[in-house]
Amino acid sequence: MLASIRPILLGGAALALLMGWALFFRHRATACDMAEPCARTGPSWHTPGLLGLGTALVGLALAWEPYLEPVVLKAMR
Repeated sequence: MLASIRPILLGGAALALLMGWALFFRHRATACDMAEPCARTGPSWHTPGLLGLGTALVGLALAWEPYLEPVVLKAMR
């Protein structure tokens, strides 16, 4: 059932990750203003870590069917 909408789900996940990375780098660049002293108000290390994990999982999902699944099925025989 979900296999029929797999491209839509992967596209939505990729778009959400792209927006997350864009907001992360945008917030990071504007964290220090010239008028005030620079304080560490940016996101913690959890944000890029979780975004990186999500990116890796979406990349794995994109590569699974055409590249990885035949190798795994062949190794299981």
